[in-house]
Amino acid sequence: MELSTEELLQNLEESGIKVTEEEAQRFRDNEVDGETVECGLTDTMVSYLFPGSFKKQVKFNKFVQELKDVVTLTLVPVPEEHIEQSLIIDRNEARGRLPAGFVLPPFPRDLQTKLDNKEACQKSSRDRHRIIRVLHEAIIEYTMYPTNTEYVQVVQALIMKYPFLKDLGGNGYHTWHQSLKRKFKAERAPLIHEDEVKRSKEKFGHKRARESTKAERSCCRSVSGVPAVIGEDASSIERHVHVLQMQYEKMNPDTSVVKDRMQLTFSWRRKEIADGMTVEDVLKKYPFLRTPSGCREDQETYRGPGDLQRTRRPAKDQEICRGPGDLQRDLQRTRRPAEDQETYKGPGDL
Repeated sequence: MELSTEELLQNLEESGIKVTEEEAQRFRDNEVDGETVECGLTDTMVSYLFPGSFKKQVKFNKFVQELKDVVTLTLVPVPEEHIEQSLIIDRNEARGRLPAGFVLPPFPRDLQTKLDNKEACQKSSRDRHRIIRVLHEAIIEYTMYPTNTEYVQVVQALIMKYPFLKDLGGNGYHTWHQSLKRKFKAERAPLIHEDEVKRSKEKFGHKRARESTKAERSCCRSVSGVPAVIGEDASSIERHVHVLQMQYEKMNPDTSVVKDRMQLTFSWRRKEIADGMTVEDVLKKYPFLRTPSGCREDQETYRGPGDLQRTRRPAKDQEICRGPGDLQRDLQRTRRPAEDQETYKGPGDL
């Protein structure tokens, strides 16, 4: 906030705060400028600048808050020759790094309408995935392995243009940051045969990770070797998830459709869980896992129906498995000879 004392006083006048000459002199004597305001003034300091006027003190605090919230963008005109020169740059040379002034790509028309109307698209799983997909497609024009700084650069551009998409807490873009990283990780998984991916794996230490000890590997979560459904990709999985969420909102969902879509998304769901998706996100994306039947069928798909039956044996089955010798021993324990019973008589019985 690079404002001199005089510029600050002028802004105060423009915002409707009438500063007297005595009050203006206090600003000058104490060197109160834009930097001082940005660092923060205590209530005592504000009351000293505007003594005897609560109204001015309240207006000044509001002015400071609005001044901090304002984001100033300076647009510098670019000469046409620079634009033409940038267009003829070899694509291979530009590949691998995002431009410093990254511009958000256009969104689909219906989604863009929602954003223009300031709808909370982050609350809709479908709209949120579509935004992430558009950002992903824009970034892969430059690199398949963006750095953490580039992730932050993109999501900050999103939040700056559409501030109503901010998270309620934290830095405002953490969930968008993590969703974008998960999207890249999921899309890079099928590309293990590409040379660029191999070089990146070698560069970032995947080879050393494979050489870890057996004890360390045993602590890691293993993923079941369930074969992936042939012909499924991120877009088809997204459609299946949308159908599941629509069925979940119905009073009487179609169980055959639910079972089929849960089966088709099973391998993808296991991979997302192994990649670190939180329980809250899993239940939000696959709501039928909240139901007892959905959770049981998912476990049966993972372990097989026989495993759940073997984990617990009813008490009546245990009785059937007892032999005749067990029954004889029970009778011996319940029956006690007459002479033994006499020994247990108390003084009152005698």
